[in-house]
Amino acid sequence: TTSSASIELYDKSAELEQKDADPTFYERVWLASGWQGGRVQRAELRLRDKCLVYTDGTNLRDPMTLCDAEAIDRVWQHEMSRKRLVVPTVAARRNCPTDPRWKVIQEGTWEAGAVKLEQDRRPREDAHRWRTKRNDEQLIDYAARACAMRGLTEPVRTTHELLRMVERALTRTEADALNRFTSRRAHYGARQMMWFSTEIETAKRELVGAPRKYRMKRAA
Repeated sequence: TTSSASIELYDKSAELEQKDADPTFYERVWLASGWQGGRVQRAELRLRDKCLVYTDGTNLRDPMTLCDAEAIDRVWQHEMSRKRLVVPTVAARRNCPTDPRWKVIQEGTWEAGAVKLEQDRRPREDAHRWRTKRNDEQLIDYAARACAMRGLTEPVRTTHELLRMVERALTRTEADALNRFTSRRAHYGARQMMWFSTEIETAKRELVGAPRKYRMKRAA
């Protein structure tokens, strides 16, 4: 997923069986958390980017925070309160009641009532370098997927060989590919100038902490 906060639900016992892994290590942890035997269904919260830092000082990039069970539970309760497993009683999911099993997951283990955190949305000082690195990773991932889908699995040893394989994976005509590349490059070039200009970055930093208003418009 592309979301900064996502949840994965899966059968942990089945995963260990599939990998032929020794469950002893996991069982010690489960027993310490009140496990009484039986199969384990796991709800896994995955956070990245700006979901790792909050305005109250909670910073999940700091290894010491990861050792703070209370801080981890605050983040868990906050993020889980924004996601629900519902009982499908009506067509509109937002009007469906929360599944009782999900309420247990939302509570966590820290008894402090509802927890509200705010993500630290200050722009990164290294935003340009970070975005460039991410774009490189996406470019390589897309090239690998395109080649795999077309059965191009021979090893490559140089970037030149990689680009030649990507060329073979293209199903568009040369003229169509070049026209689309030229058009999209101009589009993204304009966006880059907009997002990376000094004036925009300065304005974004000055807005940090200012109250923000959101307005939802109903589609016509």
